[in-house]
Amino acid sequence: MVRWGMPSSSQALFEATKKRAAKLEAKGKQIDFKELLRMEPDKGTTNIRDLASPHWKPWLGVEHRCIVPMSSFSEFNKDAGGAIWFALDEGRPLVFFAGIWRAYTRVRKIR
Repeated sequence: MVRWGMPSSSQALFEATKKRAAKLEAKGKQIDFKELLRMEPDKGTTNIRDLASPHWKPWLGVEHRCIVPMSSFSEFNKDAGGAIWFALDEGRPLVFFAGIWRAYTRVRKIR
């Protein structure tokens, strides 16, 4: 069994925690930022857009490349009002695209 997505960068987790902390503080709640950051849910990321980011460097080598089979897939598109489905045609033959994989060693938290 595998899960789709890579771990979020520490910067993404930090920014998400800052937003959550600001909401809690606006409600008058005391926070421990370090603990809040430790407990921040990591939903992962499915699109690696910045290959120059140091976060992705360890997984860009040949040893982490893979081929992903698919017949169709979707991506959320806010401007289009939801999911956009991709397939070669209505018959949906099996095709492949390039991917990157890694062993997920930390707990993947979901809200």
